[in-house]
Amino acid sequence: MKNRLRKIIILSSIMMISTCVLFLVSCNKEPQQNGPNGSPFPQLSANEMLGIWERADGQATTYLKIEGTVATTCNNGTETVGTFDSSVPSVTFVVNGTTHEFKMRMEQGLLILDVPPTSTNPNHVETEYHKYDTWPCGGSNGGFMATDINGNWEHIPSGTIVEISSASGNGIYKAGSAPSGAIGGNSLTQVTYQSGGNWEALNHIYYSTGWSTSGTLVNLVMASDKKTFNIGTAVYTKQIPISYKTYNIAVGYNPNDPYMSDINVNDLLIGGVSCGFTLLNSGVTSPDCSSSNSFYVISESQLKYDGRFDVVVKYTIGTDPYVWENGSRIDPAELTSTCNTYKFIRGNPSFGKVVYLVKM
Repeated sequence: MKNRLRKIIILSSIMMISTCVLFLVSCNKEPQQNGPNGSPFPQLSANEMLGIWERADGQATTYLKIEGTVATTCNNGTETVGTFDSSVPSVTFVVNGTTHEFKMRMEQGLLILDVPPTSTNPNHVETEYHKYDTWPCGGSNGGFMATDINGNWEHIPSGTIVEISSASGNGIYKAGSAPSGAIGGNSLTQVTYQSGGNWEALNHIYYSTGWSTSGTLVNLVMASDKKTFNIGTAVYTKQIPISYKTYNIAVGYNPNDPYMSDINVNDLLIGGVSCGFTLLNSGVTSPDCSSSNSFYVISESQLKYDGRFDVVVKYTIGTDPYVWENGSRIDPAELTSTCNTYKFIRGNPSFGKVVYLVKM
């Protein structure tokens, strides 16, 4: 066997805290290998460490899962929830009031955890995990994680929508029957995962002067399918994110076109978003989508009630200002998935002073 022997750090139960803090470890210490510039923990993309990891030597049923800023360990069917800091990178767990931080690095596809500075056992060594496909641990948490609370939750009868984040610990009021001044405020604070499908939070009330600074402690109890949770008898349902198609649109303006010489286009709004345009001439005959500055992205989320994009053109003829609204609404059916080019035109001045868009 190679002289170098790394063993896997695994979580121990609280009953074993005196011998190995959080993880079961082996007893043969080896020198730490350094990364670039002598740093033992080179900066890596957080994506390299996300996912599910299994202890590599098979001596115990131990797993580590990293999702966003949350780290969860599974040891013999019992989960422990902590945090992941991609800037170190490290995972941190609190046991019996003591914080244990395990710095990490990647090496040859393995996730390697160092000994935490809180360890008092001189035999503790760095350990290895390899990628694993599924999370096998239900344990005392019943398969729940702290991040299960993340997302938009709607109270159907009232239309109240709250966006909850386990990272910030807040629930932002997004919609409902409260005055418009309530939107964007924290209706929940200190959202904290407890165990199983249970969270605690402070619930705040909106008054005419704003959200209350002190809150009432409430319990959030999530259903096993993770699609709803209750606060008392009130049921909140998770909103499913909607995927909208997007389109690239590039617009051109040629003052040499018929009837356009005395036109100055000041602004163009498509779907409520202000869009720029390319000045056309004999050398530049068409706008394009070759750079991020030459086109704009519109989304189906901006469609109006009739299923089309509103178009508003603001322009002057001489010194007189004009606004032409919805004279050339854009139908998504005429748009392609690549680049869609349009240009301003003006109708015969004998019939009015309208400037609008046409597809090229």
